[in-house]
Amino acid sequence: MKLLKSIVIPRAIYGSELWNNLSSNETLILERMQRFCVKVIQGLHPRCRSDMCLALAGVYRLEGAIDLKKLIFLGRLIRLPDHILAKKMFTTRMLQYVVKSATMEDGIFLGYVPDIMNILKKYKLETYLQTYISSGYSIFPTSFAWKSIIKKSVQDYEQLMWEARTRHDPEFSLFANIQTCIYKPARVWLFERKFPNMIEK
Repeated sequence: MKLLKSIVIPRAIYGSELWNNLSSNETLILERMQRFCVKVIQGLHPRCRSDMCLALAGVYRLEGAIDLKKLIFLGRLIRLPDHILAKKMFTTRMLQYVVKSATMEDGIFLGYVPDIMNILKKYKLETYLQTYISSGYSIFPTSFAWKSIIKKSVQDYEQLMWEARTRHDPEFSLFANIQTCIYKPARVWLFERKFPNMIEK
């Protein structure tokens, strides 16, 4: 599982910070890849429920992982020095989006800025960007604080989505009592990691 999280997934979503407007089919392909890997690594049957397999491994959907990377990238953009071209471009396009979105009720916006704005709204983080703009581009969380904030927001959102999908499913009635957190591996895998020799015997 460590190889999946440190090598496979990062390579699969490399450069996803700048992906935007992924179709549902493209997202599904990525999600199926992760589900397949998680099931194979745990030695589970291919037809085993994906929500169970991901929860046992302590892995949430790739959509959440991609959103997290985009939010981290946003923090890096904002903390760039003002004279850097990338920072100037981001600030200009952000202001253009704010003006256009205020004057066009049903407008369709494409690109990184509209995408990151939707992600901020999705995780209820838009107040941080609003504070940044209203403060004259000076107030924003530190790198460590921002990573902690967005990680918790994504984890909480994925937990709520998982509970919503499984709450009324009879197949999850017992499983939900055993595995209550989707971003922490099951105890059996933690035990195996700590005492591998006992598992082999």
